[in-house]
Amino acid sequence: MPNLDDLVALRSADPQQMGDRIAELPDQVQAAWNLARKVPLPDSHRQATSIVAIGMGGSAVGADVVRGVTQADLKVPFTVWRDYGLPGFVGPETLVLALSHSGNTEETLSGFRAALDRGAKLVAITSGGALGELARQHGVPLIQFQYASQPRAALGYLFSLPLAVLVRLGYLDDLTAEVDRTIKLLGCLRSTYGPDVPTSQNAAKRLAQRLHGRLAVIYGGGPYAVVAQRWKNQLNENSKSWGLFEALPELNHNAVVGFEHPAELRRLLQVILIGTAASPPRIQRRAQITAQLLDRLGISHTMVEGEGESDLERVMSSIYLGDYASYYLAMLNRVDPTQIEAINVLKEALSRS
Repeated sequence: MPNLDDLVALRSADPQQMGDRIAELPDQVQAAWNLARKVPLPDSHRQATSIVAIGMGGSAVGADVVRGVTQADLKVPFTVWRDYGLPGFVGPETLVLALSHSGNTEETLSGFRAALDRGAKLVAITSGGALGELARQHGVPLIQFQYASQPRAALGYLFSLPLAVLVRLGYLDDLTAEVDRTIKLLGCLRSTYGPDVPTSQNAAKRLAQRLHGRLAVIYGGGPYAVVAQRWKNQLNENSKSWGLFEALPELNHNAVVGFEHPAELRRLLQVILIGTAASPPRIQRRAQITAQLLDRLGISHTMVEGEGESDLERVMSSIYLGDYASYYLAMLNRVDPTQIEAINVLKEALSRS
């Protein structure tokens, strides 16, 4: 098994510096929050009766995080749309946030054009590409950032920018103090999860070892459901590993019945329950009983908690742990954490059809 404390070997196995991009998350959040303050937003965008964020992959996850940490505070429905076009209800009273790291995501461009046709209130968030050009052509507010990375590694921008837009337009109270605490916390965790911290003192490295050679199944409830989804995505893309996620309490109405078979799979499973201590009492109790059901069948599981005082801090700190763990698991799997060959093959095939 590769030595996760060999810094030279880690750097050699990470030619495109995904580890550096993960480490930069708190810096991304700070830069994005500052950037969002400078872009003019029209007062007409303040009166929407619904909000739709359109995006795919790592770009859409940023919107999922926003929805997860604000679901108790937003007074209008917030939908994250991962598809071509738009939901049927979208119209002039809908605020549409178009998120695409590259600006060339075909599903997002399809939704953006549909939003223009329906007269929706639009904001584009991208590093450029066709989305940036369309926004300029049609006078749509454009928040353009520059960060050279895979979309999944730009979460600090793709989460903080739409969050800041909702604050500036009055859909949320000012969150600057909470964001500042989150940035400070992530900076502290960087010195806890980083490569130079030995495995014996590094929770992210130990978690990667626990996941190595196993099928990861991630559970989370409330705002932690999106954390479970983010972990699954990072294990897929960074670690080139299978990963599944489920949300509490829904999984208690179906998934728990499927724990038994195939019996030979049980020894390969590693279930992670995220954020249970900070969840409402009934979700906490459900997580405890779920763990007991896993114990009965000898299925390995562990509970992971976020740090901080608010949902924002706890969700982002949990995500940060998962990002680092997926990076170290890539090292254990002897794969490049940045390359996404299967996705590139799929895009190339689609471009010819």
